[in-house]
Amino acid sequence: DNPKWDNVTYYTGRLRQSNFKGEGKEYVYVLSNESMPGILKIGYTSKHPDVRAKEISGATGVATNFKVEYAYKCHEGRNLEQEIHKQLGYCRLHKKKEHFTINLDNAIEIIEKIGQRYV
Repeated sequence: DNPKWDNVTYYTGRLRQSNFKGEGKEYVYVLSNESMPGILKIGYTSKHPDVRAKEISGATGVATNFKVEYAYKCHEGRNLEQEIHKQLGYCRLHKKKEHFTINLDNAIEIIEKIGQRYV
């Protein structure tokens, strides 16, 4: 035996398992805006998604209000959001923005699939 091998850490591609108990207090949301047809905003908030949509809608450069299309309640919403954004890189409009050219059903499917590990 070689004692140096006792402290080796192995990294695998194993999926993360949920260790959370109780209902999450964060959300990953999907917003639409009639001024941006075919584009969805997918983000994270620790507030209620309706509150977040109102905040974003109040920005100077926003022509019409955002509408909450879907909200996924979870733990570690920021981490979930990052995984979703990475998965949706193929349809992301800009790497620093949260806007995607994806239909709502596909967005929900991806959020729910990845989100299972965050509830």
